[in-house]
Amino acid sequence: MKSWIQKHQLLSFFGLAYAIMFGVLFTFIYLTPSRPLQPWSLIWFLSIFSPSLSALIVTWIIGGTPEIKRLSYSRLAGFRVPDR
Repeated sequence: MKSWIQKHQLLSFFGLAYAIMFGVLFTFIYLTPSRPLQPWSLIWFLSIFSPSLSALIVTWIIGGTPEIKRLSYSRLAGFRVPDR
């Protein structure tokens, strides 16, 4: 499975993102059919942030924990605002 994900990274990302989003939403609809989805609920966050979760999962599978650390540190610690 890991070798397939390494060869098809973009397809894995989109497939996992859609699987997380629709899996969470369809499970919610199936378990509580008469209850509307409320903004700011856990189900809402999981469906909205499914692309981010998918990106982290695919990155972790391909590169492991060091790649996740490099990704988060390079984006957060590498941001600089120039002095005036």
